Amino acid sequence: RYDAASATVQALQQRLEETKHSSREKDANVTKLKNRLRQLEEAVQNSCKEVDEKEARMKKEHKMLQD
Repeated sequence: RYDAASATVQALQQRLEETKHSSREKDANVTKLKNRLRQLEEAVQNSCKEVDEKEARMKKEHKMLQD
């Protein structure tokens, strides 16, 4: 009886450790994905800014050519 309870406790402890390990891996992956998302958002913002600046330059040049 004691041996069965001891084996059950050991199995549950091992399962708990595996769950903790899996949770840590998932947390690490979430952190990596959030960082990558932030990088991509910054890249998109920079690209939009460059496009806006280029459009403004082109409009200015076009207006100068018309005058």
